[in-house]
Amino acid sequence: MSKKIALMDRFKENFTEGDNFKHYALGFLERGCNVVQLDPYTINFEEGTANVYGLVLGENNVFVRSNKKNVGELESYDVIMDLSDVVDFNFAVNLDKVNTLHMNPPMATYNSADKKTYIRNYPGVIPKTIVSSEISELEEALYDEFGGEMIVKNPFGSCGRDIEKIDIHDPNYRKILEDLTNGEKKKIIAQKFITFAYEGGKRVAVLGDIKRPESYKIIHFYKRKPSKGNWKDNLSQGGKVIELDSLREDEIELCLNVARKSGLYAVGLDIMDDSDEGGKRVSRLVETNAVLALAFGRYPEKLKKVTDFILEELM
Repeated sequence: MSKKIALMDRFKENFTEGDNFKHYALGFLERGCNVVQLDPYTINFEEGTANVYGLVLGENNVFVRSNKKNVGELESYDVIMDLSDVVDFNFAVNLDKVNTLHMNPPMATYNSADKKTYIRNYPGVIPKTIVSSEISELEEALYDEFGGEMIVKNPFGSCGRDIEKIDIHDPNYRKILEDLTNGEKKKIIAQKFITFAYEGGKRVAVLGDIKRPESYKIIHFYKRKPSKGNWKDNLSQGGKVIELDSLREDEIELCLNVARKSGLYAVGLDIMDDSDEGGKRVSRLVETNAVLALAFGRYPEKLKKVTDFILEELM
């Protein structure tokens, strides 16, 4: 009996929200699975249903999506794979109650998006960090803890948005803090500016079974180089992909340890070199991502490893 797979992503007329949606769809369809697109914005948790749209394998190895809306029962699917842009605590709590294999678990996905949790989950491997809504506390950290330069960001920001670099010489830095904290009503992340940020960081994709920590393995990695004079290396901010032959041993150890603590089966890690207190170059965790956004679907063969992993190991 073929497995029933629901790829959870916003339904739009001509495209999907997730960059890698089509590669996961093809990976499952080529293995003979029954695949649908599930619109998360139509989920009725009381009834356990949502709008779904059938996917079939068409000519020239492309998938065809039906525009016919059907109602699917959430627990009828063997796998629900979240590729959506939904970041909501109550949504994650309710989705977690749906009895099926979640790729990735909803609460772990939410915690991955909430950078406030990193202090608790990944101590010692992130840059010096504070979480606060008080401008006086953030200003004190800028002067006393972070050496006059720091990064401030929205805990749920992504793709380089809602993140700013400020220093003590910037006459507008208090205005930035007021805007990001919404007048001290909202907690934000403040971090020491990473020493080698202008060199860019690395995206590392890790895959494993959360019940078997020793199973985690790195399936892909590449460097992200910022545009000239920029410190943001996000591809959406003008960063470029630089292919790499290998990772350092300390980078490998960092990524595997973080993945094992993440509660995620598949996790994309953003790491970057920093200086420790002795001036030694060390790798730091910048961000965890519950969706393997591998350069806008640039590496489909790596994404196929995820679908194979789900069908051959998790199931």
